[in-house]
Amino acid sequence: MAVIDIPPDPTTTGGARPALQEAEPVKPIKWWAAVGAGVLALEAYVFAHWIISGNATPTPTGSTPVPLWMKVMAHTWEVVGVVALAWCIWHFVIAPYRRERTLTVDGMLVLAFFTLFWQDPLLNYNQTWATYNATFINFGNWGASLPGWVGPTGHLMAEPIIWTLPVYVYASMLAVVSCTWMMRKAKERRPSLGVPGLIGVAFVYGMVFDFVVETIWLRLGIYTYAGAIEWLTFFSGRYYQFPIYEVVLAGAMFGAFGALRYFLNDRGMTVAERGVDELRVSHRAKLGVRFLAVVGIVNVLMFVTYNLPMQWFAIHADAWPEDITERSYLTNGICGPETDYACSGPDIPIPRPDSVHISPDGQLVIPEGTTFTP
Repeated sequence: MAVIDIPPDPTTTGGARPALQEAEPVKPIKWWAAVGAGVLALEAYVFAHWIISGNATPTPTGSTPVPLWMKVMAHTWEVVGVVALAWCIWHFVIAPYRRERTLTVDGMLVLAFFTLFWQDPLLNYNQTWATYNATFINFGNWGASLPGWVGPTGHLMAEPIIWTLPVYVYASMLAVVSCTWMMRKAKERRPSLGVPGLIGVAFVYGMVFDFVVETIWLRLGIYTYAGAIEWLTFFSGRYYQFPIYEVVLAGAMFGAFGALRYFLNDRGMTVAERGVDELRVSHRAKLGVRFLAVVGIVNVLMFVTYNLPMQWFAIHADAWPEDITERSYLTNGICGPETDYACSGPDIPIPRPDSVHISPDGQLVIPEGTTFTP
């Protein structure tokens, strides 16, 4: 019998089968950067759809005269916001970059906080229960362009674009910088304070910060939580009523942002940026990936700690108080007098686009073209 000599497989050693190599785990920065890229893509789609749809039009103040002091306060805060935003960009982004030729964690946060703006209407995703003062410069809002949006008149909420865009940056930075200062002080006083304790400090401080700031803005008539649940609300029945759960959820959001800034690695990077040094790309490309990662994590933190749980409170909203419904500049033409939609409440079905709904005087409104299936 002939023997065939088969040469050894060069990919093996001593005839043994090749060892399976473990797949390299995906670095955290790649996951967060992918989330950040998805957020920016969704944001671009929403704003483009909003403009193309024709919904980007100003919401008028209506027939109720806006008090002069409210007008003055509204436009003063618009100016304050623009100035504060410019300062944040210079102080946290431009000046450090000119010195170090890179972005610091604060610079990353400032740029990332810009991208939170698109989430502002989300608290009204299932039912409109919060509105802005229409005396601000506004073009309605882009809520109806969000996939799955429910409210048929929610796009009329008078988003004060010159106020809200800056406030998401400068108020968030003020919150996180002061929050991390408070966390450091707490650690100095109690060195044994661990991660859970420090996160607790951030959460409590976030609630205090939010309560102080929002109490001022609500009193000034900048916005209103019209459908707040009465028994969970400070100053219930007034235009400046303030739900306790707003304080809790906003405090959780600000506390999460503060913790993100506090718990950095030895390179001064957030948890979302871990692994950037192992990427084989240029310095500028690394900055871009880091930016996407921070965008991803701050958007997820806001959505998880605030907008997602807020949906439960929104669909359980109580009736809007008369102190709000009698002010057309606060109802935004969404519901109440001068509309054919009753404002939300326990006894009012949540309307959908072109659905049968209840008018302010309790009549059933059947939109043209609506059909019933027996």
